Amino acid sequence: MDKTTASSSTSTSAQLTSLTALVKDVMDELKSQRTDLRELPIIKGIVSELTVTTQDMATSVQQLALDISAMSTRCSSLEAANLSLVARCQTLEEHNTALVQRVDSLEERLSRDPELSSDDGTALKAQVEHLMQRNLDTQIVVTGLLSAPDVTVERTIELLARSLGIVTKSGDVVDAFRLPPKAGGAPPLIIRFATIFIRDSWIAQKKKKPVLLASDIDASLPGSRVYLNERLSSVKHKLLVDTRAYVKPHRHLRVWTRHGSIYVRKDGATTSLKIEHRDDFAKIPI
Repeated sequence: MDKTTASSSTSTSAQLTSLTALVKDVMDELKSQRTDLRELPIIKGIVSELTVTTQDMATSVQQLALDISAMSTRCSSLEAANLSLVARCQTLEEHNTALVQRVDSLEERLSRDPELSSDDGTALKAQVEHLMQRNLDTQIVVTGLLSAPDVTVERTIELLARSLGIVTKSGDVVDAFRLPPKAGGAPPLIIRFATIFIRDSWIAQKKKKPVLLASDIDASLPGSRVYLNERLSSVKHKLLVDTRAYVKPHRHLRVWTRHGSIYVRKDGATTSLKIEHRDDFAKIPI
């Protein structure tokens, strides 16, 4: 073998060795990548779970933002309603204060002026009674409705309104409280409304449901009958009781009140008679 051939053979051998080493490195790399590829499904699953979790978090954040916006709007609305209610309460308080002052003034005149004739005294008493009744004209008295345990007066009014099919608005009810109960009875519930028109709408709705049971209002209460009427002054209330007692033997006679006045009627074809004092009993068509 000549020198040229030997040199060429040596070069080729070196190239083969280098190529073999390169191939070996490539094979090792492929084996390493093959191992990584076997882990791809696991990685893909983790990425998928992270994607779903991220989307859920984004949805929750969006819903939270909407809830915060709705709460902000609601708070603004409540604040405006509260300011309106405060203003209306102040107006009503001023009105009631003026009425009380007028009543006090008239009562003082009645007690101090010995020169008042009997007719003048009667007229003044009638005026005092009129003012006292006007002060009650936005109120109703609810009887037969017991207090359910852990139920506030406000919640009781909501349940009562719902049972009558009434939708109340903010500011409709100005005040509510219970009077001391009679022996064995439910404490009467007094509700004072912003206007006489709201009061009348409640009475009108009750007339559409003549029989209303406490259990209809709150399932936890007994089935006692619930009555809803105008609130009368003590003088008017006594006259109403006396009128009902007078006509009780005559079942064809109907007695009712409207805007603080008492009426009696024989039937739908007769004219209503306004009862202003006991002397009017003689005019009742029996």
